[in-house]
Amino acid sequence: MDVLVTTGFFTTEVWTWGGLVTYYILLFIHLGTREVHVAGFTPHPDQQWMIQIARHVTVADWGFLAPRQYLIHDRDGKCCPAFQHLIDDAAVQRIVLPPQSPNLNAYAERWVRSVKDEVLSRLILFGEPSLRHALSQYIIVSYEESGMPVDFLTEAERERWQRLPDAIPQDDLLVFFLLSDDDRRETQRQRAPQNRLSYALQLCILRYLDFVPDDLQAPSHEAVTFVAEQLEMDRVCSPSRHRRAPVRRRQSQSQPGEMAGPDWLEIDEPALATPSGGPRGCASRPRAWGREKGMGSG
Repeated sequence: MDVLVTTGFFTTEVWTWGGLVTYYILLFIHLGTREVHVAGFTPHPDQQWMIQIARHVTVADWGFLAPRQYLIHDRDGKCCPAFQHLIDDAAVQRIVLPPQSPNLNAYAERWVRSVKDEVLSRLILFGEPSLRHALSQYIIVSYEESGMPVDFLTEAERERWQRLPDAIPQDDLLVFFLLSDDDRRETQRQRAPQNRLSYALQLCILRYLDFVPDDLQAPSHEAVTFVAEQLEMDRVCSPSRHRRAPVRRRQSQSQPGEMAGPDWLEIDEPALATPSGGPRGCASRPRAWGREKGMGSG
């Protein structure tokens, strides 16, 4: 049982701005520990989404699937050949169930029935955050009621998994830090070179960790160089604007009267600047302040 993992899809309805939308939820259950992992949910479980899920659950050291395990799954068409190929490459042996045999995937079917009867059928979900919160809280409560430990990681392990490693392996760079055409188009919308680099890095970090940490630190030099080369930068553009922030604050504080207002002092320029913290976002506040004071038409 310690080497058996089962997976399956189930659906639920979520209200969005576009109306009622059916979301497909993919879960994995470790049969030995009964640990449940909701790998993700989407209204469009296409091949690209399944490939990303396979990369996340098989990534070295912290993926849910480990080599020499067995993955039980049905013949759902959403488990596309590309998904199966990535699972096979991770040395995880797949066990494909016969057609129309949900009884052979009893653990997944029973958990789906429980979460639908006890949670999803009793709630009206508005947006993805409500669905994510409902599923995560149900998993925690179900573990508490069964007497199983809720925290699978120690504090040291949790801290280690929630930050970037000091060195990212070359294979992970090719998988998670390789920019697609859509990534390049979104990145080019940023005006300054350092903002384009920062935006691209945050996209890659989101794929690598599956979230962006609150205390985001700069990735390794190899990762920054790898992304910068894809953006065709002659050199790694260090976001040096944050080093000039103290000078700008001193200058704003030395201005007479209302020129040293809070809109100027609140400009924060982190080392990895987000699009809202870039030149466009910073310049909009002084212009708005000037229009309010009748100092120009903007």
